[in-house]
Amino acid sequence: MAKDTIYRGASDKTKGFRLQKIRAIKLMIEEIIKNDRQLFYTAIEITEDVDHTIVNESHIESRVEELKAYDNSAFTLQSEAVKNTLVSFFDIYFKNWQSSDNVKLGFYTTATIGKEKKKVLFNGTTLEPPAQPILKILSDGGTLDQSAFEYFKATILEEYRSQYFKTPNPKSKNYAQELAKQQNKLDNSYFSTLENLTLEEANNFLDKIYWHFDDEDNDALKASVLQLIKTCPLSNLSNEGKEETIFCELMELLDERQNDNVFSNKFITGSDVKMVFKNAESSISVELLDPSWERYHEESQRITDKRNLGDKLMSVCPDFSKQLHGIYSREACTVKIDKNSGKSFLALKYRVFLACAEYLALNAQSTYTQDEIITAIGKMLEKSTATIETLKNDFTYKVSNEVIIKSIIYDLFDECFIALNEV
Repeated sequence: MAKDTIYRGASDKTKGFRLQKIRAIKLMIEEIIKNDRQLFYTAIEITEDVDHTIVNESHIESRVEELKAYDNSAFTLQSEAVKNTLVSFFDIYFKNWQSSDNVKLGFYTTATIGKEKKKVLFNGTTLEPPAQPILKILSDGGTLDQSAFEYFKATILEEYRSQYFKTPNPKSKNYAQELAKQQNKLDNSYFSTLENLTLEEANNFLDKIYWHFDDEDNDALKASVLQLIKTCPLSNLSNEGKEETIFCELMELLDERQNDNVFSNKFITGSDVKMVFKNAESSISVELLDPSWERYHEESQRITDKRNLGDKLMSVCPDFSKQLHGIYSREACTVKIDKNSGKSFLALKYRVFLACAEYLALNAQSTYTQDEIITAIGKMLEKSTATIETLKNDFTYKVSNEVIIKSIIYDLFDECFIALNEV
């Protein structure tokens, strides 16, 4: 009969949560490095912190990891984080994988291993610690002897019972019902399986767990992931130097998928990772992005002139061609943007604004003929294009051709950034 186990979904959203995402990215990139055609599904906070499933022709492999970010700490078998993880792994193993070799359970932590201490159980039994720390034995790939097994089993039994059986308040009027409810919860768990666990079964279970102590913290793990991205077969000349961009996009993708309400959508596949690398080919590295994009919205807050393009043309040239005005307006519409526009385009628009504002500061008139307006726009286009060409020695713009720049100039008039008779 199927057992009822405790749901251990999403919880920590701080330093540990970031560690989960970076670790998940590392597993995915490592998988692609081994075989860039490998089918896999990766998610965070499904069964445990990281779930990584590999689909082969003949079988499915599952890798489940618990991650513990505990700097300057030492773990023993008695540590709450270790006991809680072992209970969770025990449920996962005996629920789905006890007869399979296709599961890997991982315990990944920044903490070190400490010495086991004498343990007094709730029933008064005193457990003498083994000569060598159990976590040291396991992390070295060893197995438990009878003495270490008894210490391990008694510790985990008590922890398992404490998680599945919460003693109700004897003074509660529903005490009998609550007691029966808790006992039923315990009976429907794998507690009896753990009670009857043999030394051989325990070592088979523990052999499925790989232990990482005193391992990389967030910063060190990120550095190793960036290096993996650089050496990944998906990297090429087009996305060279964009490791940080790829990393950030994968972090964002994990966030989006983790918050999706549809279970199947929570997983990232190899195809998703490949798409991130592909998209990076046309993206701009942070180092090459013109930082002036941040000033665009600041400048828009200072606008006081609310006239549109048509009003501004007619105010300085009442007989300006309506047909030409219509052309200008349509060209302005081709580059209309909103608050979510790309940073590269915002930077381009701000630089064109500065070039036009400088020209108008020196050349603005109170009235114009139609030919003078056309000439002025041509001069602003010339100055803006020259400015962008110079800036391209240091920055990259996704688009920067003369047609786009001319449309931006019309849009700057329409959005009230500039006017022919004032700056």
